[in-house]
Amino acid sequence: MVGTKFMMGALNSSMITDHPFYPLEVEIASYLANEWTMGTLLGVFFGGIAAIILFTRLVVNRVHPNLPSSEKAAIWWFIICTYHVCREN
Repeated sequence: MVGTKFMMGALNSSMITDHPFYPLEVEIASYLANEWTMGTLLGVFFGGIAAIILFTRLVVNRVHPNLPSSEKAAIWWFIICTYHVCREN
């Protein structure tokens, strides 16, 4: 009986997926570990933000060329926030 419990414990522990969430013993069936490095993730994120700012800057300068810089910065801020909120949903 003791040997059977040991075998079942070994079998169950090998089936548990490694994940960083607590409790660690809980199996998360659909968990997939991240395969990209932190540098790659940050590069993609900041590259996307830079592209959005550049595009927004071109549009704003064409539509409202005499707009003060503080108002242009506010427009960029709201565009970036909208992008961020939409990406998280």
